Amino acid sequence: MCLMDQQRKVAFYIRVSTERQAKVEEGSLKNQEQMLRAELERRNLQHKGWGTFVESYVDEGISAKTTNRPAFQRLVRDIELGRIDTVMFTELSRLSRSLKDFLNIFEFAQRHACDLVCLKTEIDTTSPYQGLVTKILIVFSEFEREMTSRRTSINAYERSKRGLANGGQVLLGYRRDKKHKGRLLIDETEAVVVRAIFQTYARERSIRRTADRIRERFQGKSPRLKRITTGKIYSALINRAYIGIRQINKRSKNGPEEVPAAWLPIVTEHLFQKAQTILKVSTDRYHRRGSESYIYLLSGLFTCGKCGQRLQGKSAHSRNGKRHRYYSHRTRCPEGGLDRIDAELAQGLVLGWLRDVASNGQRFRELETEGRKRIGHRIGELRQEARKLDAELTCVRRQIEARIQELTRAKAERVRESIEQSIVALEETRKDTEGRHALLAGSIAEIEGLISKDRSLFSDYRDRIQGVLKKTETEQKATFADLVTSLLLQDGGIKIALSSVNQKALRSSVLVFAPPNQPEANAGAPVPALIEGVIPIPPLLTLRSRGALERLYSRERLSAREISRLAGASRSGVLNALDRFGIPLDKDRPARTGHVPFGFDFLNHRLVANNSERATIRMMQKERADGLSLREIVGLLNRAIIPTKQNGAWQANTVRKILAHA
Repeated sequence: MCLMDQQRKVAFYIRVSTERQAKVEEGSLKNQEQMLRAELERRNLQHKGWGTFVESYVDEGISAKTTNRPAFQRLVRDIELGRIDTVMFTELSRLSRSLKDFLNIFEFAQRHACDLVCLKTEIDTTSPYQGLVTKILIVFSEFEREMTSRRTSINAYERSKRGLANGGQVLLGYRRDKKHKGRLLIDETEAVVVRAIFQTYARERSIRRTADRIRERFQGKSPRLKRITTGKIYSALINRAYIGIRQINKRSKNGPEEVPAAWLPIVTEHLFQKAQTILKVSTDRYHRRGSESYIYLLSGLFTCGKCGQRLQGKSAHSRNGKRHRYYSHRTRCPEGGLDRIDAELAQGLVLGWLRDVASNGQRFRELETEGRKRIGHRIGELRQEARKLDAELTCVRRQIEARIQELTRAKAERVRESIEQSIVALEETRKDTEGRHALLAGSIAEIEGLISKDRSLFSDYRDRIQGVLKKTETEQKATFADLVTSLLLQDGGIKIALSSVNQKALRSSVLVFAPPNQPEANAGAPVPALIEGVIPIPPLLTLRSRGALERLYSRERLSAREISRLAGASRSGVLNALDRFGIPLDKDRPARTGHVPFGFDFLNHRLVANNSERATIRMMQKERADGLSLREIVGLLNRAIIPTKQNGAWQANTVRKILAHA
């Protein structure tokens, strides 16, 4: 709305996205304020007393993707207090780059009778047409922000693949190379400390004692050594950058990608590997208590199939003092998957599956055939991606040629500069696309080599599996990861994948088209392993998974009693599990109050005959007619493992009541 009867109280909102822009003395911040002051003066000359300047609200080096900006929040509070009734800004993107946030700002301004004035886009809060135009423009502004973010991520990922650093805090022992961006030089003063950390740990074999020794020798001798903690010591010991290896996407489900770093190593690979061996032994020892020791054979391989978290080896005591061991989430699975699985059960299932595969040639060949089909399908997807890249390359090359022709015809210096900048950006896109295309072609060739073998791989895999199974638990722990690529804990079983001789080729192909921050989220499904399968787990574990329980109860609409029989648990146990996971009882299937007679089930608000229980009643009647006592009938029922209504043991009184009402 416009304020015609009184002078406006005008505020300027000014913003830049980066600290570098904010530090330029005669840069964008000053330019924005100058433009806004000039517009305010023009409007005051055109309409005498149009508005009075109150204050400039400036956010320096803050993105507009959210409204969590100090100056902007202060501006909002002043609008609510009535100190401001008109906000001026140069572009829509200065105020917000999010459509949702902008609409909220738009409604907030209308609610508090505050006008929004944009220099480059006329905003009229009373005009539906201008409101529509404004919303369309903010959509393009949001799209521009997302594209800029994606380009930045892609460029950072491509630089990382060349072994370059992407900013952030420089590692202890290095300093930035001012002549070559992204490269590091060894700082000899700090490199002495890094070497001392590895040498001391190799000698002391304890992170705590190593931290004490390093603290005694080096604390305070440089700004980055003011505080030496065990955490910093551990981080240094596992950092492969110190042997000249750059790791990319360390949080990926498929593990980090490694490339040669653009800097020299500080420690030798022999010393680094010695430290890793000691760390591994210490990790295994962590789970040993007193004289009893337990080796979590599958540690580091188990992953939740729902949320992607690594499952850790944990132990706990039951009420009777017995120790139980699990592969477990840190707390609970946020996606409703199995929270944990018994360690001995899981290891027994995995080892049993491996023995079966190694001894059953027919079963192995079935798995091999299925694997070749999966990988062949993936090759088809990669070839399709290659065709898309070809089309993209052709398009970019045509754009470059067209811009070059425009450059030859352009005369104005400003236009020529704009065209030259666009050509540089297109050339970077072309180089990036060509690099991805070459990497993709190499991966396709390597994967094709994996499935081109005519002979069966049964003997190779059998020897590898038997070689691992013959070893002691400690030796198996050290070599198990070379045999098994991954273990996914799912609702119905454990998905297991065995490594292959060409596993490196498979992993590299997964990373070709992955976004820089999500290498596993490749276009299409990741390349599967050649040999993989699903190991069924006992139904009782269903009660420990929200996802599985919700599927049976809500989607398949099984009753609590039906789930109890499927899982081999009591009905009360199922109801407790539903309550624990917060799964509401279906109002269309209310729990029956009172006792459900043996021989019947309560379905759809009525009693229906249970044929298996009716057969049990007829068997009871026959045995009773043949002269057997109630106790003898109970013995027959328990030995035959025939379930009661509550899945408990049979009692003579229960049989008496059933026969009395039959």
